[in-house]
Amino acid sequence: APLQKLYLFHPSYTNVVLELRNSTDQIVAFTAALFERSRHACYVLLRGPQPSEGPGPVSLMKRKLKEDVAVSRVLWLRRTPGDEEQHIRDRLYRMRFQSRD
Repeated sequence: APLQKLYLFHPSYTNVVLELRNSTDQIVAFTAALFERSRHACYVLLRGPQPSEGPGPVSLMKRKLKEDVAVSRVLWLRRTPGDEEQHIRDRLYRMRFQSRD
């Protein structure tokens, strides 16, 4: 199966995407969630065989977004003067989220 990767894009930084560093091969399903008390985001991955491969073992993995942001790779879509990779990571790491429910 081809290697799959996860990317983070935030509308306040339209000139970059972050490539999240984790093992993402064999992703079957993905969802994002919010820890209300601390307002930290996480994502949940269901990993297992692709539908074309038939039955096989599956695993469920929860990752804290801020932990992956800290070690992510910054991919520049457009570089502007003063842009620094660590500044982008730091700002996204400190971000808090809120539910719109």
